[in-house]
Parts: sequence; structure tokens; C-alpha cells
Amino acid sequence: MPLILFAALAASLGLHGVLLWGVEFDLGGNLADEAPAPLSATLVPPPPVLAAAPAKPLAKPAALPKARPPAGRKAAPQPAEAAAPRTAPAPGEALGEAVAPVAPAVAAPAPGPGFQGQGEFPPHGEIRFAVYRGDRDLLVGQAVHRWDISADRYRLASVTETTGLAALFKPMRIETESSGRFDRQGFHPEHYQVVKNGRVDERADFDDVAGQVRMTDRETQPLRPGSQDLLSLHYQLAYQPGLDAGAAFAVATGKRYDQFQFDALGETWLETPAGRFRTLHLQHLGRNRTEIWLALDHLLLPVQIRHTDRKGDVFRLTAVGIDPAPPPPATF
Repeated sequence: MPLILFAALAASLGLHGVLLWGVEFDLGGNLADEAPAPLSATLVPPPPVLAAAPAKPLAKPAALPKARPPAGRKAAPQPAEAAAPRTAPAPGEALGEAVAPVAPAVAAPAPGPGFQGQGEFPPHGEIRFAVYRGDRDLLVGQAVHRWDISADRYRLASVTETTGLAALFKPMRIETESSGRFDRQGFHPEHYQVVKNGRVDERADFDDVAGQVRMTDRETQPLRPGSQDLLSLHYQLAYQPGLDAGAAFAVATGKRYDQFQFDALGETWLETPAGRFRTLHLQHLGRNRTEIWLALDHLLLPVQIRHTDRKGDVFRLTAVGIDPAPPPPATF
């Protein structure tokens, strides 16, 4: 009997291994060769286990103030009809896209008059994500994005790691960091680094004085104005003027230095374990496909990131919590 039970257990683990890792899994700092972490047009509901778990509520508006245009830039005039109040769709009802009937952790935000721009960014905070793989939404990991801003300096840090059976079959921990200058125009990277399982895997250095960007094992290239790295771009999008019409800037991945063009696909309501958000849906099509949903009423923070690589493998990061965080123990 013990031999039969052992064989059944081995077969079960083997089946899970095939389902999880039938295709090579890489939660790399860029979630692929080119595109950000830091993807399909139809949203898929989170697994029942995650949806049933108690979600940590979103920070109150006092911690995450509503977006407003930065000083020195007037808000674009809004059409009269856009200012009229709209009725938020019921849970499960599509507004431009299908949404999942997940119980929101917070009340649905009141619809606003369209894109509003960025306001005062809180000095410290974090977003926690659940990481899913494939169309069947296998929960394979978790990720945390954290920001710390002090005077004119910033540091963005991301930790992504496999959990559960995924960690059993392929343990992985990826630490990504971006640091540099910060002002009313947003984030200006100086150093970017990706560490996989304790070893430096990618690095990019932005030298404004010399006008160059140096990447891992790559030739130095001329630095283009407004350049970003694969972590900072998720937050710099909020500072791009006319974001509701799209955005473009150069992005260094540590292996490549390419122009990223984001097309705006319009507003849509998005259900997440962190709550229900009115979002601006952006898409970048290049070697891979990357989609980002920015919360319009919460400082344009990324609340979902979906990446589809050239082989068709899909990875999705969906917010499960957004919180202010205490000041960092280390200095910049």
C-alpha cells in the first residue's frame, strides 16, 4: 500500500510540473526579452481561492490623493458632456472590456471627466501583486513594487518570487531596482539592476553628463531624452503629457535599448482583489506584447500588467493591495 500511495503522489507532482512548466517560465526583471513586467484583451477572473481570501483594503484617499495636474501645467479643457455624471457598471458588466464578478475590497470610484494627469506622488508606498501564468490563470508567484522618494532622489524596488507548487518545481527570486533623480517631470533613472537568485543578471547606467547609456555586455549608446528602464516606465507613464492619446520613450532593459510606443485603448473598469478601478488601458506592441492598466482615480498607479511573449506565453500581475509604507532605513 505505501508503494501505491507513493506512486500516486509522484504522478500528481509530475502532472502539476507539466501544467506549470510545460513552457520555460521566466519572471525576469522584464518578464521577457523586451517588454515590462514591471499580456490579452479579455480580462480573466482570478482563481477562486485568491478571490475568496480577505483582501487588504486600499489605502484611504488621504494616503493616495486624487490625481491633479502638476504645477505649471493647466488641465486640458473637458467637453461639457464628459463632465456629466455617469453610472458605474454593475459587477460583471463590461465597459469596453469584460470584467470578473469579484467582490470589491473598496467602493467603486466615482467616474471623473476622463484623463486627469498626475498629482503629488506620495513619498513612500507599495503595490502588491499576484502573478498568474497562462490562460487558465495558474497562480505561480507574487510581486511587490515599492517606491521611496526623498527630496530630488527616488528609488523603485521590485521583488518577484515563485510560490506554492511553482516554487517547488522552479524556485526563483528576482530583485529589480531603479534609482535616480525625481522632479515634477517624473523619474530620471541613473542606475538599473536585475538580480536573479542572488546573481546580477542585467544592469544599465544612464549618464546624463556624458549623454550615454551603458548596458550589460552591450556597446555604449547615445542617451535619448526622457529615457526610462523597465521598472521606472510603469510609474513614468503617469507623467507623460496627453497620455490618453498614447506615449513614447526610449527604454533600456539591461540587454536592449529600444523605443517603446504605448497606444491608449481607452477607459475601462477593472476588478482586482485590491478593489474596482476606473483605468486607462495602454498597450505596447513590439517583439512582445505588453498591456498596462493605470488607475485614473489613484495617481495613475499600475494595477494590472499583462505580458504575452513571442511564443504566446502569458503572465499577468494583478494588484492585491496598495498601501503607504514607512520611510526606508537606508539613505539614497
